[in-house]
Amino acid sequence: MATLPGRRTVKKEWQAAWLVKAVQCIDLTTLSGDDTPGRVHRICAKARQPVRQDLLEAMGLGDAGITTGAVCVYHAMVETAVEALRGTSIPVAAVSTGFRQG
Repeated sequence: MATLPGRRTVKKEWQAAWLVKAVQCIDLTTLSGDDTPGRVHRICAKARQPVRQDLLEAMGLGDAGITTGAVCVYHAMVETAVEALRGTSIPVAAVSTGFRQG
């Protein structure tokens, strides 16, 4: 623990690379019992473009196709999510009912 204050952090262009990689590992999740197709479409749109285009262009990643790792929904919304993500390689994960308590 004594060495923690002396450790270096990720700097400059490497920091941006690490942050982009972190975004690509995130699963966007909506697990509300009252989810709607509109809410699922919005989260899927965010998964398709999780970082503003101007920021990607400033990092030289404007056409890199940065997306999140997956979208996670309840089974009832899987078809909606799959349709909203058609044409991408973003997977859809499904969670069974009673999540967290089940």
